[in-house]
Amino acid sequence: MASLSESCTEEPSNVHRLVIVEGIMGSGKSTTMRFIAKHLQEAGRPAVHIHERTNPHPVRATDELEHWFEPWRDTTPEDLADRALARWTAFVEYTQSSTDIPVLDGQLFHGDLTHLLLMEADTALIWGYIRKLATVIAPLNPFVVYLWQEDVEEAIITVCAERAPNGSIIRSTGSSRLPTACAMVSWDWTG
Repeated sequence: MASLSESCTEEPSNVHRLVIVEGIMGSGKSTTMRFIAKHLQEAGRPAVHIHERTNPHPVRATDELEHWFEPWRDTTPEDLADRALARWTAFVEYTQSSTDIPVLDGQLFHGDLTHLLLMEADTALIWGYIRKLATVIAPLNPFVVYLWQEDVEEAIITVCAERAPNGSIIRSTGSSRLPTACAMVSWDWTG
């Protein structure tokens, strides 16, 4: 497999036209996304970084919803999956007509996919969504970077302390089985 910098000098059909930086909260997605975009630009490649908090976001399907952080209040899992695939399709079409290389801060694994999991979507729906999404983005030959966290619990505790010292990041899904963000620190991560 070619590295990102090597792919910039390959034949156009092999060039990565999309970079996605993934990982849990606090793993360094935003910093890495900016780093990659900067170095692509310095190498003469037109790159644009797209932070997960960009509003409106080009691929986040919940942007049009009243309760974007709690989509289960406004839509069904089926509708959310359809919305997400439509947003990704439009994004891919736009990117194919542009010279820019988007560098995304997440949105492949978290974002709409996370919401489908929180909405307790049917397993078949989730797998179908993943397969369709892979097909939709394939023409861009995406380069995915996953930032691994060895100790997930410690990473979440650290992020919560840094980003929400008063617990303001805690959100309720309406289901006691589905805590999110800082509420997850109380989970037993060992099994």
